[in-house]
Amino acid sequence: MSGASSLYEALPSATSIRVLVLGPGETDDEDIFCWLLPSDLDQDHEKFPDSTPRPTESISIATGKTSSGEDRTFLIPFDVDFGFDQPSAQASHESRMHPFQRYEALSYVWGDNSKPRYIFCNGEELFPVTQNLYAALRSLRLPQQGRRLWIDAICINQADHEEKGAQIGLMDRVYQQASKVIAFLPLSEQDAGNILELVPKVWRAREEYEQKRKERETGMTSQPGDMASLNSVTALETIRIPVAAEEQRGITSILQEQQSRRGGGNFLEDFGIPPLDSPLWVSWQRLFASSYFRRIWILQEFALGKNLHFWFGSRGERAELVMLAKHFLAAYGGTQSSEYMSAGSRRDEDDFTELARRAGEGSNNAGKMFTERVFTQDGSIHRRLIDILSTTLGFQATDQRDKIYALLGLALDGAYFAQHVSYAPEETPAKTFTRFARLFIEKGEGHELLLQAGLEHDQQLPSWVPVSHTA
Repeated sequence: MSGASSLYEALPSATSIRVLVLGPGETDDEDIFCWLLPSDLDQDHEKFPDSTPRPTESISIATGKTSSGEDRTFLIPFDVDFGFDQPSAQASHESRMHPFQRYEALSYVWGDNSKPRYIFCNGEELFPVTQNLYAALRSLRLPQQGRRLWIDAICINQADHEEKGAQIGLMDRVYQQASKVIAFLPLSEQDAGNILELVPKVWRAREEYEQKRKERETGMTSQPGDMASLNSVTALETIRIPVAAEEQRGITSILQEQQSRRGGGNFLEDFGIPPLDSPLWVSWQRLFASSYFRRIWILQEFALGKNLHFWFGSRGERAELVMLAKHFLAAYGGTQSSEYMSAGSRRDEDDFTELARRAGEGSNNAGKMFTERVFTQDGSIHRRLIDILSTTLGFQATDQRDKIYALLGLALDGAYFAQHVSYAPEETPAKTFTRFARLFIEKGEGHELLLQAGLEHDQQLPSWVPVSHTA
């Protein structure tokens, strides 16, 4: 959603973004205040140590006026550069605002924009945001001090098509250079508590499963493992060769045959996994039924963030721990993973069956997202845009052009296509898809393009342009 153009000053460089400083506030305070600061990604000391001195956080005071006319003051953090590499600055202790402002990036679903809420930007200017973003801001706000965030709907001037196109080319860097990526998945307090109870149970069951497996293979009793070691990112090594969603059922059948031959102790269910009628699985379904796992932009944000956390509204968990728990259920469970996404469902209750349907679709997409994340973080597999397009048909976009644009940061050849991004009003989705189809042909990828085309027909498109890209 776009606010008044006066809110946005021109960005100082081609590699600059805006960072939002979220003013502090109490949970029940409905007024939200924020300020925008420029931040040059090329001046990130951690990534480019020779570019600028190391930033130091400082605190400033900002003012704002509430909806009732009350004047407020806020403690606002920002990074400064004391310039200690310059003798004159060192002697006088002079400082300036650091050209790179450290930040956390928000990954979220925009949601319906028909009934916006309004926040105060730069002290007094009202700015419209969706209900979902408003809820995220309230839940992420700190009580005493401001917090620096990057949020696409506010930090990019959505009404400036040229700026929007240029910022798209920086999206991969925005999420890679964020100190943390916060995935906002709002859940009820009960559901959030159930998820945080269930995930450790799955991890403990997997640890005991591994101990039992080693005992069978070696004939020796192994020492209990350390949960801290399992909680490390090295656990990603357990899915070096991820199981494709369509292959999980076959593997589960093989494991069930193994259980019948070898007896108990072969599956996670033998080590304390909650039964299928546990309410914990209904909360598990609600998590994956979230529209978060359906949005095309989320795929890139999820894959690129170096420090990814799920935030449920009042508390959260590292995304790797949740997603690996999901993987353990599929890889080491005797129950088909789809059953955990329909536990508690009854055919005569529409609400439950609809929840199970959405949870199944979300779970399938979440598996693709985590696989993409593993490959991206590991750097072992690089795919072209034409290849990624064929695997993202289950994801949705409000602006259909984003079905292509949202994938550029993941593609090996994304830089080649970034120069062709356009949000101009006359650049309709049909024109965009046709133009990119021609680009694929010019790159020598016409064969792959035709393999994705012709299955259905759209009168707005030539027959050689894949219709699936408009779904």
